Amino acid sequence: MAVLAVAMLSLAGGLAAARAQESVLQISSSGSDIATMDAHRATSTTDKALVGWMYNGLVRFPPGSADPKDIEPDLAERWENSPDRRTWTFFLRKGVQFHGNWGELTADDVVYSLTRSADPKRSTFAADFSGIDSITKVDDHTVRIVLKYPDANFLGRVSNYHGGNIVSKKAAEELGDKFASTPVGAGPFAFAEHVTQQHVKLVAHGGYFRGQPRIGVIMYRMIPSDSARELAFSSGELDVMLFFHRVAPRIGLTISIPSKSLSLSVTSTHSLASATAAIMVSRPLRGRPLPFPSAVSRAQTRPAFSSKERMRPAKRACGPSGPENHDSS
Repeated sequence: MAVLAVAMLSLAGGLAAARAQESVLQISSSGSDIATMDAHRATSTTDKALVGWMYNGLVRFPPGSADPKDIEPDLAERWENSPDRRTWTFFLRKGVQFHGNWGELTADDVVYSLTRSADPKRSTFAADFSGIDSITKVDDHTVRIVLKYPDANFLGRVSNYHGGNIVSKKAAEELGDKFASTPVGAGPFAFAEHVTQQHVKLVAHGGYFRGQPRIGVIMYRMIPSDSARELAFSSGELDVMLFFHRVAPRIGLTISIPSKSLSLSVTSTHSLASATAAIMVSRPLRGRPLPFPSAVSRAQTRPAFSSKERMRPAKRACGPSGPENHDSS
């Protein structure tokens, strides 16, 4: 079975006049509830969406990309590697703040996080870090990682995907098992509330190093039923929803979107008898283009796009995706 990810990508062209604290984004996936918000344990699609909004890696795949050649600085503003490709030195951004009152992100948090990621007792992704020989703090804003052998995929391992996300050492140690339900990262949105099988509420991180998000609140609602989710979207209760549709993988396939009288063209090169299309549908927010997925965490003003331009096949991506012509600041 092939999975075709199709997204309606909407840019925030006119939200500059709206204050972030007044903007609420209502989203629903197909999940009935979350299992964990611990970045080093989250494996389900429902959980990983939240992780993508709350945490960062040393480097990141830009919104809309999963191509290693596109990897760019994130918590690390730059890095160096040795001629033998075994020693990597990362120079961290200064002044990056964790959510709440958990303080500034330093090399201690990076060493702790990546050591934690490599520990099978604390991480689901330990195998991905088995090639690391040592992780050491050089100074408060410099980390050195030595590999057992050269690894062409190493930057991807310390990116904003799976075990590469950086957590607050102080919060993880003090909260213990409760960290999975009260997570602390340095991403654009911070955890606020989880009501079992109902929703998770995230709020904008005012201290986010890329700028305060223009969305003040994300309500991540649990609506596992496709029909109930479509009804909620049709009635205006949801701004963004995900639903699955069995489709024949033929060129020029059209899938109707409930209540919007819109359609998306899905192009497939697969020769399978059938496929499942995962459709992400969004609507304008308060009469303005919806800043989802990439612009949801952006503070910069974006140009408006027409409805036709907002409908396009999405590329494979690590985290919230966005248009190809985004900036990477």
